[in-house]
Amino acid sequence: MHAHGSAPRLTTAQVSFEINVITPFSGVTLEIGGAVETYWKAIASPVATPATKLTTTRFAPPPRSFASAQTSPSMQSLSTAGSHSLTHSSLSGNFLYVTVQVTRDLQPVLFAEWQLPTDGFNVGVSDVTLAQFLALAERRGRHTLPLSSTSSLAAKDVQGAVSQAMVALSDLLKVIPASVGVCVELAHATGAMLEQRALGRGVELNAAVDAVLRTIYDVTTQGAGQSRARRNVVFTSFSPDACAALNWKQPNYPVFFASQCGRTGVHAPSATALGTRDARDFRVASLHAAVEVCKTNNLLGLLLDAESLHEVPSLVQAVKDCGLLLGAFGTASHLSVLESHGIDAFLHDGIMTYSTRHY
Repeated sequence: MHAHGSAPRLTTAQVSFEINVITPFSGVTLEIGGAVETYWKAIASPVATPATKLTTTRFAPPPRSFASAQTSPSMQSLSTAGSHSLTHSSLSGNFLYVTVQVTRDLQPVLFAEWQLPTDGFNVGVSDVTLAQFLALAERRGRHTLPLSSTSSLAAKDVQGAVSQAMVALSDLLKVIPASVGVCVELAHATGAMLEQRALGRGVELNAAVDAVLRTIYDVTTQGAGQSRARRNVVFTSFSPDACAALNWKQPNYPVFFASQCGRTGVHAPSATALGTRDARDFRVASLHAAVEVCKTNNLLGLLLDAESLHEVPSLVQAVKDCGLLLGAFGTASHLSVLESHGIDAFLHDGIMTYSTRHY
């Protein structure tokens, strides 16, 4: 960029930008009317409720293109049919919250920190293979899931057993009953974060998301018939790019963008929660940016720090007026107050609970 009348080689400004390409998900079929039912068509008889009023708020981004209708609908896109009731059956009750990362050989595993527990080495999940990850887990005594009587377990029963486990995501899904819903946080490391922690490499975004989706699909539909209930799955991530990829690649599972909105809270659900220092990305720096991420990518909702919402309770309705579901993570005292303000979900002690009273 050159100033008028200046020498052509005199640079007066520089514009930096980044292109993120989301490739189609291949290998299995995730589609409307396919083997996995869409979460927004999972109710047989919607509850008759007034349509959500569409209001223009300070969070509202520019109108989306027609192409955005090709993936999972946002709450606003369904609002003329009583949007809150449409997700009642598939988004209710307790979901086990797990943080998932992808190994070098593209295997999703449970691990909620960026650095593996190795002595004297800065090594992340994406630096090792699944076999190496499991070998390390065995040495640390974290390779098993101490579960008993799995057929009768609920999400709260499973949470205590998996909180410190280092296991493959597929192994977890095979062990816990299908009645236990799972909220999967995909932890995807940014280049800035890898550099700050002196970690080796990162898994390419499309490869990581495809690996997680393929695992979820394969295990969820394995042996599933008319008599067997399919597992409810919800995705979330503190990475806006990961959320976009998760939602644009498939229409079957809802996606929530998790954000600390520029703050570094002590109540984040995992140590992999990205902040502005980790991402160097304006999209994680404010509530306005978080809402725009959701609207631009047709995400179902936001997952925010309960402390921030507790300080300004009016933000709850402001976000919901944008046509988004709103969940919060934090302390029990903050969450109990927010529930009276109409929050849709709350995350505490590894359990995501969706309220039914506000749908």
